[in-house]
Amino acid sequence: MAEPCQVCFTPSNQVCSACKAVRYCSPVHSVSDWKRHKRECPVLATGIDNQTGYPLKVKVAYFPAAGGEARRVDIPYKLVHDPCTPHIPIHQLDVSFILGEATLSRTRIQIDGFHSGAALGHQLLLIHNDNSISENKPLNMCIQEIHQGSGYGWRDNLFAVRLVDDESRSMQYQDVTEADLRAVWNYFRQGGNGYAALEPENAREELAMYKEMGFQFVSV
Repeated sequence: MAEPCQVCFTPSNQVCSACKAVRYCSPVHSVSDWKRHKRECPVLATGIDNQTGYPLKVKVAYFPAAGGEARRVDIPYKLVHDPCTPHIPIHQLDVSFILGEATLSRTRIQIDGFHSGAALGHQLLLIHNDNSISENKPLNMCIQEIHQGSGYGWRDNLFAVRLVDDESRSMQYQDVTEADLRAVWNYFRQGGNGYAALEPENAREELAMYKEMGFQFVSV
């Protein structure tokens, strides 16, 4: 049975010549997808179910609670079957060395900052400990240094990932760039407090959605 091309999702019987696990409708789409696919190709060749641990790595923007410079670091991940999109596996991150067994919360960042900033053209997810206050985690001194103590009191380690630009791969990630790191840095510098930093059109749509759900907003 023909499965979807990894780029346009047109049914195809042509497979990647290396892993034999993913389909492409044409050599053009195979070449255009190689930058994304090449990291996962060896894993797919041996089979998702045969992975040991978290064999893959992706760069994230890391803000250490102990202080010091924010920086890009590698975080391990593995491929996991998704029943909703069986031809596109999701990325499962191993966050244990950054956040232990914390309950995770995610904040969307689409602009270079919090209140204002240029559109990034893609989406970052700021991942943090949802129970950092109740667990009495220490203040994040890296972020305290960024906003000079005048912003939100973030606690515990935090990091940001970059979603793959293709929206159909909503739970897949690609390496953050130095520009992405700077955008998250500016989010904290401008007082980012856990609310999303969205492009204007998306912000309006989200506000309308919350109002429809009965939420009330007041100016402060």
